[in-house]
Amino acid sequence: MRHGVVALYRNSSDKRVQRSGRLLFEALCKLLERKNFSEIGIREITDAAGIGRATFYRNFDYVDDILKLKVDQLFSYMNIRNKPIEVGDVKGFLVMAVICTVASS
Repeated sequence: MRHGVVALYRNSSDKRVQRSGRLLFEALCKLLERKNFSEIGIREITDAAGIGRATFYRNFDYVDDILKLKVDQLFSYMNIRNKPIEVGDVKGFLVMAVICTVASS
């Protein structure tokens, strides 16, 4: 979130958006092995993912939106399986860690 502006990804059920999101997330994870989240730019991520910047901006507004998509996909997956996130659940902990990271950026 940037200074009170809520930006969300678009068309999350579209398979192309999901594919782009997956590739961007994988690229972001690889970049996070070498850099801090706040140091990673959109151009870096799109280059690493092999996706054009226009594709990124068609579906997302900020780098944070990649994480939001993955969190929503995880929640959807858990809802489909009827398994709520519990306090002791490792996945739940990881989701909360991602949300806290995004919120503090």
